[in-house]
Amino acid sequence: MLIQMPRPTANNTIVTFNDKFTIFIAPGNQDEYSIFTMNPAGIVNFPEDVKYFQDLQILGKKYGNRFIYDIFLDVYNLTNYNDYYEKSYDTTIGKIINRINEHTFLKTIVGDELQTLTRTMILLYSIMVSEELRENAPLGKNLKRLSMYQVMLEGMNPVDAANFSRGKKFPTLMQECTKRFGSVSLKKEKRF
Repeated sequence: MLIQMPRPTANNTIVTFNDKFTIFIAPGNQDEYSIFTMNPAGIVNFPEDVKYFQDLQILGKKYGNRFIYDIFLDVYNLTNYNDYYEKSYDTTIGKIINRINEHTFLKTIVGDELQTLTRTMILLYSIMVSEELRENAPLGKNLKRLSMYQVMLEGMNPVDAANFSRGKKFPTLMQECTKRFGSVSLKKEKRF
């Protein structure tokens, strides 16, 4: 069965980069808050956790895993599901780009590596907004934080980290998060 992939529109686009690479939110297989990407050739895909974990792991080997994780933490802390309702992605994305620029100024990350870092962090932001919107997902964006912690700070293989939470129940995942981060704030009820 051929699956009809959604297309970006003015109402569902989170960001379009200069090269026309687009990140957008639309109904998917699981719920109405799925994240998709469209490459400059117009091909729409689901972002793959393994791919962007691998990209960040490569950057971490060159610039330091803690350095990359700290940038991610800035993005994590800026993530808010109200951006979806208020359509205020641009404000948060501007803050993310500023934070990346502040971090990378001393490391002189430029060119393709800076583009990969920026695009991946904005993609992670988009995915975490989506996870915060999902019903029956009380950990929300904390699952992405857990995976990033495992890849960047514990050296877990990106494939294993991407699949770590599959089939695990909430109490087990909550324990895994609190073991690493201390206290974990659960999602708040959505504002309508």
